[in-house]
Parts: sequence; C-alpha cells; structure tokens
Amino acid sequence: MADILILYYSVNESTKKMARLIARGVEMVDGADATLRTVSNDETKDNASDPLVEINDLKNCSGLILGSPTHFGNMAAPLKSFIDKTTAEWFNGTLAGKPAGVFTSTSSLHGGQETTLVSMMLPLIHHGMIIVGVPYTEKKLASTKSGGTPYGPSHVSYNNSQDITDDEKENYFLIQLTQSENISKKISSEKVKNKVISLLKRSAVAVENSKIIEKIITNKFLKTDFDNLALNNNLKIEKIKLSGINDTKKIEEELVKNIYQMPEKKMYVFSDKNLNKNLLVYVNEIKNVIIDKKSKDYKKYYEQTRSKLINDIYKTYDKYLSNEYKVNVNNNAVERVKKYFE
Repeated sequence: MADILILYYSVNESTKKMARLIARGVEMVDGADATLRTVSNDETKDNASDPLVEINDLKNCSGLILGSPTHFGNMAAPLKSFIDKTTAEWFNGTLAGKPAGVFTSTSSLHGGQETTLVSMMLPLIHHGMIIVGVPYTEKKLASTKSGGTPYGPSHVSYNNSQDITDDEKENYFLIQLTQSENISKKISSEKVKNKVISLLKRSAVAVENSKIIEKIITNKFLKTDFDNLALNNNLKIEKIKLSGINDTKKIEEELVKNIYQMPEKKMYVFSDKNLNKNLLVYVNEIKNVIIDKKSKDYKKYYEQTRSKLINDIYKTYDKYLSNEYKVNVNNNAVERVKKYFE
C-alpha cells in the first residue's frame, strides 16, 4: 500500500478544500492511501481540523503533495518553517526518489500562483524528489478561466467569494503509483557492509584531521608532536626534496602547489576529496636559489617574469576600461587581426 502525504497550510479554507479534493483523488487510485497533515500557526483561521505533521510522516510516505496559499508570490512562512527543519531528512535521503506535487490558492487572478508553486518545488528538488505537475494532455489547462497551471493545481477565490470551480476540481489528479517496491538495503549484504565501513572510516579520518588542524592553527601542535604521531602509530616520515613547483615525481601537482604556499617550519594537513590520501606535511627548510645574471636561466626567468607582469598590467587596464566605458570586445574581429599578423 502506497501512502501519499498531503501536507498543506490554510488560512481561509481554500487550500484546505483543495487538499481534501486531492485526497479524494488519491483514494480513488488502487493501492494508494491519502494522509492529510497541516502545520501549526497562531494566525490560522482554521482550527487545525487535520493532525499536525511530524517528521515520521515524511519517513513513512511513498509520495508528498505540498499545498500553500500565495504570500507575496511565495509559499506561506509556516510551511517554509517546517521544511527548513528537514535538514536531517535531506542529509539521509529520506525523500529522495519519491514523487511530489504542489498546489496553491490565491485571492486574485494575478496573485502569483506559479511563483508560489515553484517556491515549493525548489526544496523538494533539493530533497531529490521527482516533481509531477499537470501535463498539457489535460485539455482544460488551455480553456480554464479560473485556476489551473502546468506546475500544479491552483484555485482563484476572489477574496473568498468564489468556491472551487468544476474545472479546478478536475485538474487535481497529480500522481498515480503503478508499483510500490521495498528497496531497503539489508545490513547482511556484503556490499552494504563495505559501504558502511567505508563511510565510518572516512568520518573517523575527517574528525582526526579536524583535531590536528585546529591544534596547528592554535599553535598547540609542534614538531615534537609531529614526530610522536608518527612514532606512536608506526607511520613512516618520508623526507622529500622539491626542486621546484613543477616537481611532481613523488607528490601530486595540486599538493605541490599547496606546499609552496607554506612558510618555513610550519605544517598542515592535506587530503584528497575522498579522504583516501591524508598527508601531514612539515616544511623543514626553504632554500632560495641565487641565479647568476649572466646565465641562461636568469634570462629565461627574467623574460617569463617580465611577460607575466606586462600581461597582468594589461589585464588590469582592460578591466578598468571595460568597467569605466562599458567596452564590448568583438572577439571575432580580434581573431582576424591576430591571424593577419601571424
């Protein structure tokens, strides 16, 4: 049995009426149950005739339909407040892969229905939900003179003077689940075990790295601590001499660049993005090489430095001109000029 959670906020009954019509539609689908929930707010004129939503409702549902009146082209604050508290569910993927739809009600025809619907979609997309709207195969989308959008069902109440029209009622079919499957992973699976162990190891490494970095920053991790860490954990201290920033024989290019930004007698922790490789680096000595002005190397480095300085100056000046006079460069013309002088 698929449980569809219909979560709404209502002030003047309209959104609540829509929620009930949607629930009726869900119940008409074989194998689907509708669960109506609302959010609390002191200003609501409804007396919370439906139960208040709980986090477990999100965990237990097979699909979610959100509804809110339009508040300045956005979803209402009470509903947004509840969604903002679902960080843990987002992190754990509680709603990932589940279908979702949205609906709204406004008091005027141009009250911001579609922007409100989109504002409710955005957090659902972040949760990894599959958004379902009202497709244009629903012919009445092209003829309705009241509510109804491809983003989701809507209603125009004209300051509560108009009830939900027949056209609006017929546009409330959002989701039909044809199959429900339990895909929960078993801890007995070797693949799941290895994944869990990998995540636990990565988490432990991240914690230890953070502790060391904090001590380094506060000057509580000295060279003696560096040596003791290696000794107590049977780790090998490898002494490496780098001949230049392009020396990547033993260390990756990105790490070499980071090391060259470090001052002498300082240390830091460097890791790859998956925390598979973690290095505690101590810069023991920096030697400044003196180059003879008559040598070929001096001339080569001089020209490279001079060229870089000139390019940096030109780039700065070009940026200044562009900002000052709003110059638009015709790149095609520039390329033609370049080829002419080649």
